Amino acid sequence: MGVNSDIMNTGYFISPSNMPTNVKIDFVNNHPIQPTGPLIFFDPSKTYYRSIENKDNREVIQRKWLSYNVSNNNMYCSICMAFATNRSVNWVTGIPVNKKIADEVINAKIFSLEIDSTQDVSVMDQLSLCIRYVYKGEVQERFLNMLEVKSSTGEEQYKLVKKSLESLSIDLKNLISESFDGAANMSGQYSGLQAHLKKDSPKSIFTHCHAHVLNLIIGDITNCCIPAQNVFEYCQQTAVWNSKDIALQAIFHSVTEENNKRDRYLCLLELLHTIGFDGIADGGTAAEARNLLEKWTSFEIILTAFTYIHIFSKATPVSKYLQTKCLDYLAAWNQIVSFGNEIKNMSNEFDKIYEQAKNFTEIMEIKTEKFATSYDMVSKSLEGEIKFDDSEESEVTDEDDNLYKNQTMTDIPKYSPKPNEYKNSTCSKCMPCVMKLFYKYNFHTAAFTNLFLAYKFILTLSCTQVHCERSFSKLKIIKTRLRSSISQELLEPLLLISIESDKVSDLEEIISCYAHSSTELKKLLVY
Repeated sequence: MGVNSDIMNTGYFISPSNMPTNVKIDFVNNHPIQPTGPLIFFDPSKTYYRSIENKDNREVIQRKWLSYNVSNNNMYCSICMAFATNRSVNWVTGIPVNKKIADEVINAKIFSLEIDSTQDVSVMDQLSLCIRYVYKGEVQERFLNMLEVKSSTGEEQYKLVKKSLESLSIDLKNLISESFDGAANMSGQYSGLQAHLKKDSPKSIFTHCHAHVLNLIIGDITNCCIPAQNVFEYCQQTAVWNSKDIALQAIFHSVTEENNKRDRYLCLLELLHTIGFDGIADGGTAAEARNLLEKWTSFEIILTAFTYIHIFSKATPVSKYLQTKCLDYLAAWNQIVSFGNEIKNMSNEFDKIYEQAKNFTEIMEIKTEKFATSYDMVSKSLEGEIKFDDSEESEVTDEDDNLYKNQTMTDIPKYSPKPNEYKNSTCSKCMPCVMKLFYKYNFHTAAFTNLFLAYKFILTLSCTQVHCERSFSKLKIIKTRLRSSISQELLEPLLLISIESDKVSDLEEIISCYAHSSTELKKLLVY
């Protein structure tokens, strides 16, 4: 229908509160009001109608419950207006998931914040607000809100975070720590987000996300020298990998595996040899395959790859631990310290890595006699790198040792925290399990009150923002290119349902909440 004075009459949108049922039914019968014309800023065919396609046909269904008021530029649910108990809103209100989380935070009293931001598919800045606390003896990390960021300054982000927490009745004075990345607007001591948070909680502890720090370390050491840059560039030219660690493990399998499990490297060479020399590919592809074949049979590349496989064998377990939920701050701290110490001492193991690479090359040469062309390259490269005269061999080894020691390892300690080397502890000794025992046997009420509070404080401290990264993964799933226009009001509940699914009410509670929104629905749904 076109826009006319009758449709623009706001009387059609006055809710029939306290009216008999027949009046409410008449109100619903006068709807939907779905005007069209030049004053409408949206596409009526997409808003008023839903298109359903299947293999046989395409069906268009009208949204008969949806009405639009031109005067105040608002959408209304006519059913909700007629039968909902709460007349202050246009829609039946649901059960707030983040309110349940907020109640637990208020009960826990102290908490930590994890904050990070990213751009979504519609190029909008989204700030993920996550919270860490101890509730009933267990560490909790929960997603609170996904907030649209209008300005990226520390002050504006602080106002956004504070407003969100205040809406949930969470007091910033109880904040004991915050963790985010090292961006100036976040970690700045004078105008960053952490500086503004310290106005409300001066004693709160800021931690640069340990997982982010470790990622920076790995990024630096994989670009620290030309051989390293070459190795990972050849990995990308060979195939598409999710990570540099996976790339090397896939190609070389593992330097610790038995010899008969290293055939993946041979398969790669065979494939490159076939593409490069058998005339099955175009000239450009064949030339690229021959170039990669020459590089992957270079002893320098094999030695570099083995060195980084050894580094990743130390770094990957730490990285995986830092990505676990509800990790222990002290254990994470000591894991990073231990990793730094191992990397510093790894230059002493270079001779061992060198021998592994040498033995690997010799074994591969025996197994691949049919690739005479390829392994002529290996032999020449091996002769150039390894001098079989004892004195010269020692000289080459020292030179390579210094190369890796000076260019690869020396930057590690400055990123690492300080204290003692980490020792793996059993479950009976870890802090989260001790905390559970305190709560289970009610020790925190009398005998060990102070010790319980100390444990609770340490376990509440946050050292990563990994939970924010998990929320970004969910954001990419929910807000896709085809759903890029989804509103922020709808996006946040969908994220909460997806991320904090264990906090979503069961079906009976949802039905009860919906039924109590009107007396008619209560009669129909509640027995």
